[in-house]
Amino acid sequence: MIMRRLSQYFRVILFIAVAALFAGSAAPALASVCTLADHIKAANTNTAVSFCPAGASHDIIAIADDITLTESLPPITGTITIEGGGHAISGAGLFRIFDVQDGGRLTIRQLTLINGNGGSLYGGAVRLEQGDTHLLVEDSTFRNNTARFGGAIGARRQSRFGGASGARSQSSVTIRNSSFISNSAEIGGAITLAASEATVESSSFRQNLARSTGGAIQTYSGEIAINNSTLFSNVAGAGGAIYVNGGDVALTHLTMLDNAASGPAGAGLRRENRRGRLNLYNSIIAANSNQAVGNCPAGTSHDVITITEDIMLRLPLPPITGTITIEGGGHTISGDGKFRIFLVNGGNLTVNNLTLADGFSDGSGGAIHVRAGGRLTVNNSAFTGNRAGLAGGAIDLTGSTRQASSDPNVSDRVVYSRGSGLTVNDSSFIENRSGSYGGAIRAVNRTKISNSSFIKNTSRQSGGAINGREVSGYVVNSTFSGNRRTGSAARWSSAAMSP
Repeated sequence: MIMRRLSQYFRVILFIAVAALFAGSAAPALASVCTLADHIKAANTNTAVSFCPAGASHDIIAIADDITLTESLPPITGTITIEGGGHAISGAGLFRIFDVQDGGRLTIRQLTLINGNGGSLYGGAVRLEQGDTHLLVEDSTFRNNTARFGGAIGARRQSRFGGASGARSQSSVTIRNSSFISNSAEIGGAITLAASEATVESSSFRQNLARSTGGAIQTYSGEIAINNSTLFSNVAGAGGAIYVNGGDVALTHLTMLDNAASGPAGAGLRRENRRGRLNLYNSIIAANSNQAVGNCPAGTSHDVITITEDIMLRLPLPPITGTITIEGGGHTISGDGKFRIFLVNGGNLTVNNLTLADGFSDGSGGAIHVRAGGRLTVNNSAFTGNRAGLAGGAIDLTGSTRQASSDPNVSDRVVYSRGSGLTVNDSSFIENRSGSYGGAIRAVNRTKISNSSFIKNTSRQSGGAINGREVSGYVVNSTFSGNRRTGSAARWSSAAMSP
């Protein structure tokens, strides 16, 4: 009798132990026999599976212990949040940890994903593909994961169309406050993004390895923004930190240190055959501060930035406070109808052979706003389709400051900056518009315009092409055609100014 009871007791213990190991272990916050695999199935189908309750429209799985997978987890096709509680899930070097497919939405918080293996495919820890899939990662760590594409995360859009409208499906990845350490792949040591939308914020990439390209990150196409992040000691054949092989890529406030390429190209950043777009943010910061910023060398007393491709802004550029020359090479910088392109705040900016298009400000200066004694020189350039809510659809030169009077009977004094000024040569202004003053240019201070054309610019109140107030200067050998406002195309109200 005693032996029979002992035998039953050990069978119960063995059953619980096996349940804890099976399919990646149970989540101890639930019944000990509701495994992580069964919980995912229940969340996908909104039905009870084995010992797990029926899922809902959005399921939260709380991890209460470390887990080591003994087989692959089922794909995620529902909406699931994994609350890691500081615990880890290991793929044991054999299995990919999460596979998000067919409209699945996965959120990961405070979780470590370690030793995942995606084999010859995408994503050692997490893969996204097939349909509109979404991944949100917060306060998590990816360590020692491997795959062919994207050692930690691989996201790609399948070449198919979904939905009644026929819109192309895509993957979306958002990563915040997370770390990627010692992940490896042939391409994209930590992350590979192919035809995906992605945002990476306040995250770090350290000692990741790509045997071919993109030690930390590889991009192919899509819209990608990487902000306020650090890339340190990543290694690849080319593009030790980041390899851009397509896509609209915005890199802002990045710190890249000690990344390396075994080949001759791009120890920090590599862009393949001029594919993709990169923004100017760090270059301008370096020029302002005369310090190295991101992957840009330290600026000097006069910095020259050469544009080698068309650029569309994803974020506002920093103010220009130093002395900078932009050599446009015939390329275009677009504000995308959302952002002013340049703000010259006491600095000196020269623009050569560049098109500034679709800049926007709800105040003044749709393409360029000059203030605080700043100076702007424009040569052989074009301004098209820029808009300002108040003044200067393309350019606004504000050369004055107001000094408050201590005497209530005396008006405030307007003081004009001695150094501020605008010079425009051999340039064109086409279809710019402002809400009030100066469809193309509003100038308040020294202004010199020569050999330029103003075509179809519009303002609602004054100066369809140019509005000048308290200005000394001239407009010579220039043409005006089709500019509109309530009065004439150009309006000047000049005042003498001390040299």
